[in-house]
Amino acid sequence: MINIKFNAVNTINYLAGMEGNLKKAQISGTNKMAAQGLTQARKEIRQEYNIQLKHLTGKTSRGETITSVKKTFSELNPAKIVGYEQGISLGKFKVEQVDTGVEVEVKKGTPKTIKHAFGPKIARLGKGVWMRVGKERTPIKRLLGPGPAVMLRSRKVSKAVIDFIDQKFKSIMDHEIKYFLKIK
Repeated sequence: MINIKFNAVNTINYLAGMEGNLKKAQISGTNKMAAQGLTQARKEIRQEYNIQLKHLTGKTSRGETITSVKKTFSELNPAKIVGYEQGISLGKFKVEQVDTGVEVEVKKGTPKTIKHAFGPKIARLGKGVWMRVGKERTPIKRLLGPGPAVMLRSRKVSKAVIDFIDQKFKSIMDHEIKYFLKIK
């Protein structure tokens, strides 16, 4: 005869702890996937566009990062990649002053000339690309290229990032569940 003692209180406490650990695993896995997805997004953007990594990850004049991961602390708000919507100065892309204006190559392999533009060699103008607003010498305005969010939304970049997330998410969640439930 087998004698089994069943303690309902201990079982309920164990299951409640397991539920809490599963939520922690879900939150941790989502945050890790968002961080890895951001890294992959930066790689894909740099393969498509002529921009250095420091210009995607640098600080703006307002002190906020251009692209970052907004982490989640509850299962109701998923982690997500956020992008600073304002465009990046054209001077951060591949630029060259030519006789007719400025030649800018935002996307790799597609240079375009902006007539009457100036400034990529002028340090006091921040080496940006500028254009006169009227017929007078002033005022001038800085020309902007696409922002990180716009670059991320391009078909080629977004498809590559989504494919990467689809490929990696299951293994990351499996690892986090094993870690939080202490399964070997």
